[in-house]
Amino acid sequence: MQLKIYLIAALLSCFNILVLTDKPLPYEFSCKNVGKNDGFCERKTARNCPFFPKRYWCGEETTHNILSKMKLEHPKSKLFTKPYIQHWSKLLQKRGNILFTGDSVHSHAAFSLMCSMRDYSDKRKYSFARLFPYSKRVSKLFSKISRKYFCTKTLNKELICYDRTNVAQDILSKYAFYKRFFSEFGVVVMNYGLHNKELNTDPIKELVHRLSTDLIGTNTILIWRETAPQHFSNLGGVFSADKLSAACSDISKDPLVVSNQFNLKYNPIFEKYNIRILRVWNLTRNYYDAHIHGECTHYCQPGVADLWVEKLYHMLDSDVLENTPSNDIGLPAARG
Repeated sequence: MQLKIYLIAALLSCFNILVLTDKPLPYEFSCKNVGKNDGFCERKTARNCPFFPKRYWCGEETTHNILSKMKLEHPKSKLFTKPYIQHWSKLLQKRGNILFTGDSVHSHAAFSLMCSMRDYSDKRKYSFARLFPYSKRVSKLFSKISRKYFCTKTLNKELICYDRTNVAQDILSKYAFYKRFFSEFGVVVMNYGLHNKELNTDPIKELVHRLSTDLIGTNTILIWRETAPQHFSNLGGVFSADKLSAACSDISKDPLVVSNQFNLKYNPIFEKYNIRILRVWNLTRNYYDAHIHGECTHYCQPGVADLWVEKLYHMLDSDVLENTPSNDIGLPAARG
């Protein structure tokens, strides 16, 4: 009798395992019939990519879901393939050092490029002070290697750097330093939008005016990355502390005036000064299921930020870096 109970229990256990493992994934994509160089089937874990914090790695199943969704929605993408990485290597040689400066969501783009280029880098992290000795006089933090301030170096000696600055006012308060610092880079990709909850555009306007004046004649290309969408279970996905534990929500049908309020304010400023805009909001709007566990602001890595970096590549690879307004996010061109 006891043996029968054990057998029944074992059969039920096997049945449950079959049910769990046989459940189709939301965005099914098989890696069995693709080449070994297809990066959508690569697992960029924190172990083989030390440049992003482990909290952004969301596990194999979630990563599979996200990358499969990306594969289905962007079938022509060449992400993570060897030719794509080789093209980035050549592009960095052409454009020079690249700096990402902004909040922790903006770090996704920096870490994505660092990880993509890891086989073309010396796999080391460098403090700002080591590379730019004058920075140590500005902040003690620049003498340390942390997830907020550091650089990597390609085998060709180009730098990929990340500077954690949340708001434009912090750049203005150290403007003499940042003016010099930015000039060290061929490309500076900025975003100081998400922490500006009051949507006060005055610091952004002042910063853009000063940079566009002071960096004229230099080789530095300034790019503003659009503020990425949040997906909290509020109208437009906007943040509120009471929704931190709730599931992230689809905002595709929410009014743009709420869900895209940051870019509706910021984009016309950059268009007026002819500063290029990396338009990622619409690209990211449907990825409510690509956030790290427990919140709806930061995204899993690898994931949607890799699409941002691919779009950045195509922007920088163009010989004519035009700032043409995009028709797919409902934003009008700036006037005046």
